[in-house]
Amino acid sequence: MKKTITQKILESRSGRNSIVPGDIISVNVDGVFSHDVFTPFVIDKFRKLRKKTVWDNNRIFFIIDHEIPASTEEAGLCYRKMFAFSNEHKITLHMGDGICHQLIPESGYVLPGQVFLGTDSHTVTYGAIGAFATGIGTTEMAYVWATGKIWLRVPETIKVEISGELREGCSAKDVILYLIRQIKSDGATYKTIEFCGDTIRNFSMSERFTLCNMSVEMGAKNAIIEPDEKTVEFLKDKVKNDYEIFKSDEKASYSETLFINASNIQPMVWSPEGIDNIMPVKEVEGVKVNQVFIGSCTNGRFEDFEIVAKILDSKKVKPGVRLIVTPASRAVYEKLIDTGILKVLSRAGAIITNPYCGFCMGKNGGRLSEGDICIATNNRNFPGRLGHVKSKVFLASPLTAAVSAVTGEITDPRRIL
Repeated sequence: MKKTITQKILESRSGRNSIVPGDIISVNVDGVFSHDVFTPFVIDKFRKLRKKTVWDNNRIFFIIDHEIPASTEEAGLCYRKMFAFSNEHKITLHMGDGICHQLIPESGYVLPGQVFLGTDSHTVTYGAIGAFATGIGTTEMAYVWATGKIWLRVPETIKVEISGELREGCSAKDVILYLIRQIKSDGATYKTIEFCGDTIRNFSMSERFTLCNMSVEMGAKNAIIEPDEKTVEFLKDKVKNDYEIFKSDEKASYSETLFINASNIQPMVWSPEGIDNIMPVKEVEGVKVNQVFIGSCTNGRFEDFEIVAKILDSKKVKPGVRLIVTPASRAVYEKLIDTGILKVLSRAGAIITNPYCGFCMGKNGGRLSEGDICIATNNRNFPGRLGHVKSKVFLASPLTAAVSAVTGEITDPRRIL
């Protein structure tokens, strides 16, 4: 039987000779992480198991990224609890180094062919390097800490083949918004999204991470891209261990295959007016904005800020508009300093924060007031998540966000380009 890359990875980690979509299997896990929002709960559940040691302290990572520095007393207590447990079990802990979904691949903690889990739905990001990666709950994570195993149902796979050249003003963010518009928010529930095609092959790793990151917004269990020379180059200086590269068989079975012509995609925006309300930017042009946010695990990478700097060089943020810039990691932050991009952003009027989840978390760093309108590069805009329930957040690419910061209203970036 011909198999997909996801089937092959899960088969290799289950010890079974053959699996098919729908099978319930026990899988050996290669690595996991927990961040500050949920780790205290996982610790409490782990304690109830009365295990003296975790399954493998070298495969568990703690990351403090959602509320750093602490904006509440509870956050400070969370840090102390995480530090105490990590010291007890000799677990690597990152505090203030950046967002988990940037740090995990940046640090070489996840490799192609692995099963990697996290207490965050956007763990699907790591499929960009050819790993099976998905988010799980706190109870599941406690048992993984104890056993190194998890029960999974083998997902069906939707193959998404994207070919052709993107139009000027378009990026990977526009591609994934366009795809979500086609599939809808529940159209890929507990399924794999497998990206392929010459557009994907031409994408940088940064762009591939963006694609996989937002696949969970369609309900996907995981997203994945077959590793290639770009993947190997990305990992070259990050990892010392060998890894196995899996690829889908030529005639593998898919539940559905979608063909997308990249040249048909326009700059897109996800409007807050409805859960699947995604449209070309030109349809909402002219909406005045109070705030612009550029960052998050979706679009807080160096390449994103390179694009923003080209727009903001010799320009100023529109008076009355707050532009918040949040690099995804300390490494990204330092590269922005070294290249002078941070100075460009600062001179343009941007408010630059430390590397963390920032506005995307909605607990500190830019919360919106009643009636505020924001255009942002993060991945979710549920009413009330990012401030007052009567504020509005439009999701778009870094390019569209940067152009809108200059004009003070939602603007199709092609007007300036």
